[in-house]
Amino acid sequence: YPHLFVTVFTSHNTYGKPERREALKPYFEARAVAKYIALCEGDDYWTDPLKLQKQVDFLEQNKDFSFSFHKVKVIDDKQKKLKGYSVPSTTDLYFKDIILRHYIPTCSLVFRKDFLPVDYPPKWISKVIMGDIPLELFLVDKGPVKYINEVMGVHIKHPGGVTQNKFHILQGRKSYIRMYKGLRKSLSKKRYLLLTIMIIKHRLGQVKDYLGFNKTLYS
Repeated sequence: YPHLFVTVFTSHNTYGKPERREALKPYFEARAVAKYIALCEGDDYWTDPLKLQKQVDFLEQNKDFSFSFHKVKVIDDKQKKLKGYSVPSTTDLYFKDIILRHYIPTCSLVFRKDFLPVDYPPKWISKVIMGDIPLELFLVDKGPVKYINEVMGVHIKHPGGVTQNKFHILQGRKSYIRMYKGLRKSLSKKRYLLLTIMIIKHRLGQVKDYLGFNKTLYS
């Protein structure tokens, strides 16, 4: 349906590479013709044929909401079922909810493109290894988020993931700190204190990682 969808593909995996910002550009350049943007990365897939319709219908009816996301099934590369993402206690989420807990599978995200700055993504994005979390925080800074409690996709976890080995955990801490510092300059001033608290949290996490107390990035 080329009259309804603009599809964007990257030629190679840009995870953790300097060209990540350039690779993200086509997604957001599609804003010239797109009203909503949906993401589905290479290790994920959608399972509900009405997924996009359900999410777009909600956003059409709720103009103040920045994006919606949904539940997914989590498996490993051998199709074994794993523990899923944390489930929110409410279906309406705000900035504090999103920054304090990682609820959102990237493949479940459908967002309103007008809620992003015109020059998104910022230059500092190329210095962090995660692209989904800063995107979510930019969006929720402008409006609340809707959680749909339906499984409409699959996320595959593998040994190279950011939370799956010690090296990536240590690199992840550095990226989180860079990300929160970048967000302090980019988001509204009312977010400054909470972002500073998150920087302190990850500084303490670096100490725990060094001492061997932490086993995962989200502990």
